[in-house]
Amino acid sequence: MCFSATASFVSSAALVTAGTLTVARSKKTSFRYLGLVPILFSLQQFSEGFVWLALENEQFIRYLDIASFGFVFFAWIIWPFYIPLSIYKLEENIQRLKAMRVLLAIGVILSGLLAYALIFIGVDPQISAHSISYKFPVDKSVVNIMSIIYLCCTIVPELISTTKRVWILGVSTLILFITAQILFSHALLSVWCMFCAISSLLILYVIPASTRPKAITKIVV
Repeated sequence: MCFSATASFVSSAALVTAGTLTVARSKKTSFRYLGLVPILFSLQQFSEGFVWLALENEQFIRYLDIASFGFVFFAWIIWPFYIPLSIYKLEENIQRLKAMRVLLAIGVILSGLLAYALIFIGVDPQISAHSISYKFPVDKSVVNIMSIIYLCCTIVPELISTTKRVWILGVSTLILFITAQILFSHALLSVWCMFCAISSLLILYVIPASTRPKAITKIVV
């Protein structure tokens, strides 16, 4: 999370608590993938807490590489395939399932490419205007193309989902991306992940409504 180590660790604790609730409320197996999202965000924010510590305190510098790897691992490798997978597991509409399979396949390929980039190119985290900027030494045009594909994989499945209220997650993610891009373009990866982590609390609203047992209507002959 951006702004401070304390903020990252506090948000991590809040997210793991919320994630425990979302998993507990996931009565259907198909919802457990979505229910795990806050817990995964909790791990990501916990990693960035140590990035902050390493950048601000020399005694923690030995943790910088593994902490930044952990944060970017979720951002680049987990989310591109896990978000479309979690929405795909909920879908019952045949036509939407076909579209989601395509997005999921693209997400898997993108995760593979970004995994290669993370391992063999790496990132350089730096504090910039009270946020963390993850420097990635690749041509900007390539980054822009990858970003568009990333957005399609992580937002479109939620927007086209026929599962009740899931569209709210897609709209909030899109709005938060635009906000982060406008206000925090210098640290987009860190800030957008923080925003998405907070918005994942909306899953508490989505899952209970979606998994509530249907009312049984008695037919009197």
